[in-house]
Amino acid sequence: MVDAKYNVILLRDDQPVRRYRLSIFWLKLLLWIFFLLMLAASAGIYGTLSFWTRFDDLEQRRDQLEKLVQEKNVKLERLDSMAKILSEYEELSSTQPSQADKKSGQKELPRETAPARELDTRPAIDLSKLFANLDLKRVAVRNISLKPLDNKAFQLSLELTNEDGKTLQGQLGLSAITRDAKEFAIDSKSEELVFQINKAKPVTVNVSLPEAIDIGQVFGIKLVVTAVDGKPLFSETYPLTLILPRKAD
Repeated sequence: MVDAKYNVILLRDDQPVRRYRLSIFWLKLLLWIFFLLMLAASAGIYGTLSFWTRFDDLEQRRDQLEKLVQEKNVKLERLDSMAKILSEYEELSSTQPSQADKKSGQKELPRETAPARELDTRPAIDLSKLFANLDLKRVAVRNISLKPLDNKAFQLSLELTNEDGKTLQGQLGLSAITRDAKEFAIDSKSEELVFQINKAKPVTVNVSLPEAIDIGQVFGIKLVVTAVDGKPLFSETYPLTLILPRKAD
């Protein structure tokens, strides 16, 4: 059986019969080569799929980290603005005489000659309402950026992403938050702010600021996403320092 050989006959209509004799060694060698090639191909396919899965996971983690960093930066800017506003009000309140000054032996002027003090009639600022954020996890705002067109107008670009996979209809609302903690609604063409998304939708809109302010007075842009029934789905205030294009060094 060691010297046994197999005859391989090839028959074609237009050529004479061809006969090949192969030993068992060469047949086994061909089978082993075929098996090794299949094993290498399977390992290559498995490695490619594993690498692609890991790459996709890393991409998703990077997107999540970028979103987290952006949210943290927005919160830091908001807290910094709130601290500046509170410090300004503390400075104003510290300029008024305190009860301790009255008890320190200072003589009060007679009431008929005492100068009338102007009362601060400005309404108290509710910072928690002004910088309140809302996220019902139904829509996400990504890649938001602002491009100034002139001192009173700018172009706002962003991408809306549907978080629950269902078709979503709604409208965007914009307002400007000034450095002195005042909010001004921004009017724009209603059809530009209406959206319908299945997965993701880029939005680019040109808007003009109210007559009372210019872009130099604006601290940030407040974005509110509402459903067709008027229910708010998302609300966030974006400081201009985070959405304006960065200047080259």
